[in-house]
Amino acid sequence: MRGSLGRLALVGAFVCALLAAWFNIRFLEMQQERFTVLTVVREVPPYTPVGPDAVQFAAVPRESVPADAITDPSALEGRYTRALLIPGTILREAHLVPAGGSSLAARLAAAASTDVRAMALRVDEATGVAGTLQEGDPVDILVAINADVTEAQERGEGRPARGTLARVIAQRVPVLHVQRDEAGGPSAVVLQVTPRTAEEIAFAHANGMIWLLTSPYTGPDEPVATTGVDREIFFERYGIGQRDTGEAEPAGVPSIAPQGPGEAPAAARPVAGLLGGD
Repeated sequence: MRGSLGRLALVGAFVCALLAAWFNIRFLEMQQERFTVLTVVREVPPYTPVGPDAVQFAAVPRESVPADAITDPSALEGRYTRALLIPGTILREAHLVPAGGSSLAARLAAAASTDVRAMALRVDEATGVAGTLQEGDPVDILVAINADVTEAQERGEGRPARGTLARVIAQRVPVLHVQRDEAGGPSAVVLQVTPRTAEEIAFAHANGMIWLLTSPYTGPDEPVATTGVDREIFFERYGIGQRDTGEAEPAGVPSIAPQGPGEAPAAARPVAGLLGGD
């Protein structure tokens, strides 16, 4: 009886040893099993084509091969990168945008939302932040338009004229491209905007002026709420014209003396091009 139990234990140990050996051999085979894929051999910037000189074939362990790894160089034709690729990266479909179009269209395709467009805007040293804008900078868009409502007054609605209205209409808008003139200054910028913002920019461009304001790379999750500034708000904020209504001038605001008999204070007269004056 004891001999039979001993033989069974010996057979069981032998079977376990065979299974362990088989698993070890299989593991080593999987480690040695390799697949040929395309890997990056030099740094490839975002939104640029991936040429044949940027990739090479490499054999890598099977467990290191992503499901969408690219193995055929012909799959790179007309494709652009979504982000920076560094040497040694296994090229994947997720790294590239669909074929066709320009690098600008590729950049839009890589955006988090499909509701984006590229819009060119002519700028100069004053409206383009003195030529300091660079591709990738976030900017706010400040517009100033003539907001007089003379037509509404003619209809009897009784709305007072507001003169020029200035307001930030969009915040943290990405700069996709900066075109410079021969002197190195900005002549135009391409912005990533929504169709609605594009309409508002076009309206402001046709009826007023536009300034770009450089925004920090990191900012609040929610846009900063602004009310805009018109003639009434500007005068009230700085105490201009309050003497005519009998109200006290705020502390720190210098008194404004009349310019002559029968003349209104100089600061109360609209400034041409700024507060709706002629």
